[in-house]
Amino acid sequence: MGANLSYATVDLAGRVAIVTGSNTGTGYETAKALATMGAKVVMACRTQARAEQAMERMKHEVPESSLDLTFAPLDLSSLKSTADFADWFLGKHDKLNILCCNAGYVATSFEATGDGMERSFQTNYLSHFLLITRLLPLLKTCSPDPRVVSVASYAHNYGKVDLAATHAREAFGQMRTYGTSKLHQILMTGALHRRLKGTGVTVTSVHPGVVKTEFSRASTAAKVFYNVGYAVGAIRNPAEGAATIIHACVNPEYEGQENLYFADCKPTVASAVARNTESQERLFEYSVSLLKDHMQAEGAALLGVDLATVNSPTAGAPLPRQDGMGSSASTAAAVVSPGAASDAASDTTTSNVAADDAASAVPATADGDTTVQPPPAAADETTAAPSPAATGGAASEPSPAAADDVAPESSPATADGQPCSNEDAESREDT
Repeated sequence: MGANLSYATVDLAGRVAIVTGSNTGTGYETAKALATMGAKVVMACRTQARAEQAMERMKHEVPESSLDLTFAPLDLSSLKSTADFADWFLGKHDKLNILCCNAGYVATSFEATGDGMERSFQTNYLSHFLLITRLLPLLKTCSPDPRVVSVASYAHNYGKVDLAATHAREAFGQMRTYGTSKLHQILMTGALHRRLKGTGVTVTSVHPGVVKTEFSRASTAAKVFYNVGYAVGAIRNPAEGAATIIHACVNPEYEGQENLYFADCKPTVASAVARNTESQERLFEYSVSLLKDHMQAEGAALLGVDLATVNSPTAGAPLPRQDGMGSSASTAAAVVSPGAASDAASDTTTSNVAADDAASAVPATADGDTTVQPPPAAADETTAAPSPAATGGAASEPSPAAADDVAPESSPATADGQPCSNEDAESREDT
């Protein structure tokens, strides 16, 4: 692939990390690498059985290391599950050094969660933002070098900022909707950067590349695309895809340099739309309005938010809440008992990409990444927000490769035409 996908090996003994969607794919490789370096890793996934299988596989692959791995259930399509996971973690741990927001989801058609949100928006972006806000007070107190790493995607170039249409069925388009959720992740990195500047918390986002993971089973076309692409060196295996994520999590060179965007194990530049300060601030305000009943006062205050003054969104309001809607019911109350949270690895969220985005003029590949046309020109970066935006380093523009994160939660078809189980859909993959 021509990229130098090496990362520093750092002594992480005594540090605690959370990796969402870590039972397979890049999340699996990231959790394994952090644990091999000595970190205690909490594998936040939906399915305990798959997490335990992943953990046993890690221990078999790294027999010389004593890996400290714990499973805890987390369903990012449920705000309650996300809040319950955070409460469990805070009740069991007195430190958090690395929060890796890796799990992701790609929908083949419009889906709403039990919270009334479009599923990609909630799973890929909003629940991760809620998790950050609830764990931020602990992160801020943990030295050295606490980090938040969001696994985004080059697909963010195909997203758009249209908050009023976030949960509108008629606005759904597979590539556009997924790309928008990735764009939201990078926009929020910028908004968090301004609010956390000077706190020591490093906030970054990552494009891991196009990665051959469980995502490749979404359809026969996907399987062929991945196999051919992998054979000619155009697609990475999960370990290669995880390299940039691990690099962002541990490289001491980037301590305190918030708002970096990484590709190929080096800082680069996200799109101008992703760096637009006004869009970052609008997304922040919209997200807080959606989460005002789920955020806690201490974390909100660290971000300059007084929850008592937050109003419900006037545009882009969620659909009426239906706990039985879709497959996003809260996971077993998501409260982990000490016994249930046995050493296990957890699920990530893989993707169910199938039909091309009919609403998009840009053809999508089987992994959801567009490789034919360049993204539309983005507006110049603005500075219409509280403090100026910082990009924190730059290099060349990333190559038009997809991302590494996706996870279906309903039932996408596998390559043999059979429906995927939720677990199959639950691992972070390429987008």
